[in-house]
Formats: sequence, structure tokens, C-alpha cells
Amino acid sequence: MNWRAPKRWAAVALVAVGLPVAAAATVGLTSGTLGSGSAVPATCDSGAPAVVQNVGSSSPNTTNIVTVDVSGIVSACGGGTLKVSLYNATDAVQEATAAIPAGGGTVTVTFGTAVPLKESHLVAVSLQGP
Repeated sequence: MNWRAPKRWAAVALVAVGLPVAAAATVGLTSGTLGSGSAVPATCDSGAPAVVQNVGSSSPNTTNIVTVDVSGIVSACGGGTLKVSLYNATDAVQEATAAIPAGGGTVTVTFGTAVPLKESHLVAVSLQGP
């Protein structure tokens, strides 16, 4: 019987089990608190602005969304940024941004690539105040 083979396996097993233990021994931990929670993000407008999707006036965009109008933006959001995201049936997104004028009001956001109206199933609007 060859006694060297079991000794080799014992050495391999010792390395395989010993390395993770030795590596874990070098992890430093510090005390502190860990918490979680939820809160409403700060916003410049607590209302609900009106959103209108606009299709193009000439072919091939007569059935594609090319701009979105967002109205009813309060003056507190003036100087901020409006972001509009259009999601299609597969949750792919087209996003565009526009500056909000100092007095608020209505902002038109133009998309670089038109989104087919039949594929748009969600419009998300984000007001990012100054």
C-alpha cells in the first residue's frame, strides 16, 4: 500500500480548509449601528402636474411620441430640471430632460428618438428642484 497518497490528500485538505479560516481571521470589524428606514424624497412640488404626450405632425412620426408637455409646475421648481422617461412594453426607456423656467409653468421635453405611441405604456416625470 502506498502511504504517500493519503499524506498528499491530507496536505491538500489542510490547505483547502485552512486558507479560508486564515483569510477570515484577517477581516477587521468595527462597531457601529446599522439601520434602515424609508422617507419621502425632497421635492419642490407636492402637487401632480399634468402630462400630455405629443405625436409628430409629419410622416413618419404621426404615430410616434416626439415631445411631452408637463404643465402646472410651481415656481418653487424654477431653475431646476424636469426629467421625463417613456417606458415601452418591454420596459426599455427613452429619457429626456429640460430646464424649468424661473416662474414654473409648462415645460416641453423633446426626445431625440421618437417613441411609437402604441408601445408607450408608462410616462414617468421627475421634478428636480434647484
